[in-house]
Amino acid sequence: MAQPGSDKIGQVVNNFYQFGALTPEELVEFRQILELALVALAVERRTEDDLKAIEGNIEAVEASIGQGRQNQPQAIEFHRLIADACQNRLISAVMEAMVQVFLGILSQIPFTLEDAKKDLEYNKKFYEYLLNGNKEKARNLMKTHFNTLAEIVARWKSESTPRE
Repeated sequence: MAQPGSDKIGQVVNNFYQFGALTPEELVEFRQILELALVALAVERRTEDDLKAIEGNIEAVEASIGQGRQNQPQAIEFHRLIADACQNRLISAVMEAMVQVFLGILSQIPFTLEDAKKDLEYNKKFYEYLLNGNKEKARNLMKTHFNTLAEIVARWKSESTPRE
């Protein structure tokens, strides 16, 4: 019997999105609900290895920005690392699926270098809260982070909607 994997979960979610049953806004909302809980759990359960992986991710994104380019796949990988820090295989599989689906959506959205810099600042703060064990600040920051993402999606939709 084949092992279940995040690719199957991702296929289901991606099919819903591709056939118009899910909007980018609904996916952002789902991730916001999910990740508010995940970041709090990650604060409790993260290991030194998790912190090293997250720090390495931040450094890689920062290096890309320093070269004047954004690295969206690396930036969203940060969220998978937060899920992994929860030490729960189902959470990791669901987030891996969400990351794969979201990469497809984000590839359509023109993120600016300023957007990437703002995202990096969020991630640095998340790292600080993970390091210092501050669940409430991490949860509040995640909410703000997803509000920013929702604004970027709304900006993209308004720019891509034909004007009459």
